Amino acid sequence: HFSEYLGQMPEVMNWAWVPAVKAEDKEAFEQLVHQQVDKDYRIWQEDSAGQPVPALPRDVYYPVLHIESSQSSLNGKLTPGFDLGSVESIRAALNEASQQNLITATEFPSRRANHNAETDILVLRAVRNTAPPRALKGFAMAVLSPDTLIHTLVRAKPEDDPLLSIDLLQLQADAPPTHLVSSRGSQDSLDLAKPLTGSMTFLRPILAFGQTFAVVARPPRDLPAT
Repeated sequence: HFSEYLGQMPEVMNWAWVPAVKAEDKEAFEQLVHQQVDKDYRIWQEDSAGQPVPALPRDVYYPVLHIESSQSSLNGKLTPGFDLGSVESIRAALNEASQQNLITATEFPSRRANHNAETDILVLRAVRNTAPPRALKGFAMAVLSPDTLIHTLVRAKPEDDPLLSIDLLQLQADAPPTHLVSSRGSQDSLDLAKPLTGSMTFLRPILAFGQTFAVVARPPRDLPAT
């Protein structure tokens, strides 16, 4: 019943369990998964050409073990065995979530068909043993789609309004804003080279998952000038 409730959250594309596997436990972990879950399971990563290869040696692996979806399509990378620790930005988010015991988030390239967003948002929460020394067991992960997240934030379908475009940005202190998605598709994406101000532009910051996002409401680019 609990998993049925999770599947009713449209902005969450996938739920996943990501265990922390020490290097010395990797072989035993894979053998156990072979016996209990999937005989073809292995911990892998992508090489420079984007092809799957065995995960390179590291102190701790963070492979996707179980993944559930509320949608018919999965992100092509986020399949069982993929080592999240092989991606530098995700590894940094995992370390932050573990050290601070707070929910955190990071971007991840999207490989979904029929979606405007170029990135997904991975939301991570560390899970620890209840008994001291409360060793890290792994991470509960939700994969958010910026496409449906816009609908949740504004409680509407902005693409149905010919006079309105909604953009979702991720803001960072030491870098330009990252454009996550536009409600009217990539052909109407916000021009980040221009100031995010104007008499017909409304910007609202959103603090979530240890990150700062912004929703920008504005006229579409193809709206005739008056």
